Amino acid sequence: MNKLARSALEKLLVKAEDKACKPTDESGEANNRVLSLCFTEKYFPAYLRIGTRDDKTDCHAELIIAERAGAINIDWDPRAGTHGAINRITLADPEKLATHLKVTPRWVVMAHVGAVLGPLCERYPVLKQVIEAWRRGVQARSTCPSDLEDWLDAVRLVDYCYGAVREGSDELLPIRRLSIELFRDSKRIEAIAPQVDVLLQADISAVAREREEILAEIGVFKYPQTILLAGKLSIDTIRGEKFDIPRPYIGLAPSSIDRFVANPSIKYLLSIENLESFHAFVEGQAPDNPGVVLYSGGMPSPSWLAMYGRLLNALPNGIQVLHWGDIDAGGFRIAGHIACRCAAHGRRLGLHQMAVTNVMPAGSGSTGIVSRKNLSSAELAQICRICDRWEWHAERDSVIKRPTAIEQEGLPLHSILMPV
Repeated sequence: MNKLARSALEKLLVKAEDKACKPTDESGEANNRVLSLCFTEKYFPAYLRIGTRDDKTDCHAELIIAERAGAINIDWDPRAGTHGAINRITLADPEKLATHLKVTPRWVVMAHVGAVLGPLCERYPVLKQVIEAWRRGVQARSTCPSDLEDWLDAVRLVDYCYGAVREGSDELLPIRRLSIELFRDSKRIEAIAPQVDVLLQADISAVAREREEILAEIGVFKYPQTILLAGKLSIDTIRGEKFDIPRPYIGLAPSSIDRFVANPSIKYLLSIENLESFHAFVEGQAPDNPGVVLYSGGMPSPSWLAMYGRLLNALPNGIQVLHWGDIDAGGFRIAGHIACRCAAHGRRLGLHQMAVTNVMPAGSGSTGIVSRKNLSSAELAQICRICDRWEWHAERDSVIKRPTAIEQEGLPLHSILMPV
């Protein structure tokens, strides 16, 4: 088919798709409006720039064939002689136009998408946002209706990790083995991580996360996670071993820990997001430091959270329970997950060194801070939502006042060693 003629017909089909896919309450009189494409500089300038007479003749011939097929009507310019120039083409029958172009129109595609994703919207309401984006003819997180299987596989993965199959389990799942088990493709889980991210955050416009953070949230790992722990604790393992945590810290598999026995002198529990900051903090503490410090490994996995719950149960009532992470959207998301586990055990999580104005006071410039950037409006909004939920008012007000992202590793050493 002539490229210019096809372009004109496709533009008209898009108009038909937009009209057909409008929700009923938005359509009104638009349902009776005749759809057309004007061959003018504003709406179809390519037509006015046809290079040769033969090209124009070919274009007209193709459009005449579409008219004879009952798809369109052609409004010829009477001043240009017989079939000399076109004023506009008007839609006669959208189904016949789609058939003529040999394409499946959006209204047919969306009927299929609605039938497939609709039943899943009760469990994953964010899928309504995906359907709505596709219905309007725009992408949803860089996907289009042809990527429907990616969303179905993402649902299947999250259902598996959070659903009845693993109910009550905090076991970590090796990514490649699970990917083969569910999809017969060792790299399928990594490919659908963006869709999993949307399902977990329940917001199609939420800030996209790193793949490792997404998969950690559902307990899928590439390498087994080790719990790094420091403080005046005794540990009973599932093999019957009993020992005190040596200085400066110990590393154990979370599944190996049966229970903790806490020293009554413990005053606080501090989880730290980043490994380098964990090492610097525990190595800089005095031998009589009254705290328990552990590394969260970025986004905590279900097995880490289960271990953390056992630790909370062992610690004295009334102690401070704190988390220290990056001052960015990811850091606050991690804090939010830990806060949720604290709430389940009757504890309230506070934040340590996560107020911008504390680590970078007004008038100090960037002295000593080597890693910072401005937060986007989406990141700022997400941080504020998390802070509002967990009543971290000082951190919310601070980040609103100075919307700056700061990574732990970018802080000067004296900030890392600051006592709790």
